[in-house]
Amino acid sequence: MREFDLLARVMEGNPRLPAAVRVPPGDDMAAIEVAEPVSTLQLRSTISLDAPLQSDAESWRAFGARSIERALSTGSNSAMACVVGATLSQGLSDSAALAFHTGLRQASERGNAPIIGGDLSIMARTVVCVGTLVSSASSRSALAIGTPQSLALVACDSAIEGKHVPRGCDAFVLGRKAMLRNFSDVAAMGNALPVATSAGIVFPLGTTPERLQRLEQGLRETASRWGAPLLNIAWLSDAASDQETGLYACVTILARKLDEARPLALRSDARAGDGVYVTGIIGGAWDPVSGLGRHLDFTPRLAVAQALVRELGDGLGAMIDVSDGLGRDLGHIAELSRVQVRLQLADLPLAEGTVARIAIAQGEDYELAFTARGSVPDSIAGVPITRIGVIETGSPSVLIQEDGEWLDASKLGFEHDGGAS
Repeated sequence: MREFDLLARVMEGNPRLPAAVRVPPGDDMAAIEVAEPVSTLQLRSTISLDAPLQSDAESWRAFGARSIERALSTGSNSAMACVVGATLSQGLSDSAALAFHTGLRQASERGNAPIIGGDLSIMARTVVCVGTLVSSASSRSALAIGTPQSLALVACDSAIEGKHVPRGCDAFVLGRKAMLRNFSDVAAMGNALPVATSAGIVFPLGTTPERLQRLEQGLRETASRWGAPLLNIAWLSDAASDQETGLYACVTILARKLDEARPLALRSDARAGDGVYVTGIIGGAWDPVSGLGRHLDFTPRLAVAQALVRELGDGLGAMIDVSDGLGRDLGHIAELSRVQVRLQLADLPLAEGTVARIAIAQGEDYELAFTARGSVPDSIAGVPITRIGVIETGSPSVLIQEDGEWLDASKLGFEHDGGAS
């Protein structure tokens, strides 16, 4: 099963979330009300590799439960919520994958730490990284009786050697990209500011200390540069893998609202009549042969997003970062806003030498796509902005015109398994 299809099915069975969760899974970040300043919260990461060799559903349900229980048993008992980054093995059956999610959900409910977000990939091995949001309160009871003060935003995203970065590259690049992907998620929320990060690392047995040091440098330097220091790293050696398996880094990020009085920019905020816009350029971000390209070191559009919030105010609609491909990512807005997106391929700001039909499916651009009503400037914070379409009423879809026919491009995107669909 393709990872996006599996993720959609997993989200259909998502837990009954408490009222404090203001932005549920499905957006770039989840948000939960907390009774203390976000700056006082902590993050911690744990890694699980002990996936069952059997394919039966009960074994996978138990594995999911163990992964959460391990995370909640680490440190104090003040865990408030979890995000789960998981890579599931390619041959895993649908029933086992969904049982795994059931185990995650049941254990998180027992531990009063709901799963409020996550990231799912398909690869050769199964890895589970649980990022836990931890209260500074001395007990959960102190947290429960408090009056919500602020909104904590949490997400996780991973970078995998051979999948998101070229195999054998400088490990600094892997650490940097793992961080940058998460900062791009913060940017997509518009009115958000990164606060802190944590990471889980899996490395093959025999990886040199120098390579692991470079990976940590990439994580720490990038986290510090963008204002969200790395609080902790969970390291785990995978004795069952070899150097061909590569490094895995999963980052959990915590953010807060920049302006408590303003809303976040959600994928569900598009309205019929909105213009559709994109920052920067689209296409050509990665070379499908070498894996090289600007996706390895990009600028998260945090400054652009914050400027859009200030300048457009209530005129800003939905927003998303373009990582899976413009067609697929706009499809997420269409689905959650229950609208139709009509794109004009001729208006796309394409990278040199790129064809529009390929560019909207290639992904890894890490630009912002957003909708807006009213006047929108041609550039903001030094980054060009281009109008590329309009929001209309209709069944959720992303329409492009080819050979005189309108086609749905909402499934065109990068699968992170070596190519675009």
